[in-house]
Amino acid sequence: MSDKDGGGIRPEISRRIRGITPGRIIQDDPPAEEAPAAEAAPAAETTPITEAAPAAPAAATPPPSTPTTGGGDDSKALVVGAEIVLNGSISACDKLVVDGRVEADLKNSREIVVGASGVFKGAAEVGTATIGGQFEGDLTVSGQLVVQAGGRIQGEVRYGQLSVESGGVIVGNMNTIGG
Repeated sequence: MSDKDGGGIRPEISRRIRGITPGRIIQDDPPAEEAPAAEAAPAAETTPITEAAPAAPAAATPPPSTPTTGGGDDSKALVVGAEIVLNGSISACDKLVVDGRVEADLKNSREIVVGASGVFKGAAEVGTATIGGQFEGDLTVSGQLVVQAGGRIQGEVRYGQLSVESGGVIVGNMNTIGG
């Protein structure tokens, strides 16, 4: 960097340094016949960078905090889609939507929704529950439990309020909470 044409710096380093300008880029190794012209060319005559792939995928992929189920604040929602199997323990989940198969313990969740194709086996302690598929195990619902037509619960059930649509089935022990 001792003079304008980069005479005091090795030519390949000079080309690389000149290539680092906002919004511009030049070739690292231009053809031999173009080397002197590239050395003398000011940065304004370099090739502009085109808007490339990094911007497109970012727009196509929603950020992690974006709700996966439309409407409301479901930023802590877990959706288990059809043909998906999930086993384990689930916590810190505001809303669990089951359209596949879940074998788990669900603690301190705000809501569980078991869709018509969904199966939940295990234990769940939730604020509200809507069962349209199958639930097997221990279910404790502090608020409202809705068993939709085609929904089936088998096991130990505790609830604050209960609504069973025509065609909904509950098999097992049932108790109200606080009463």
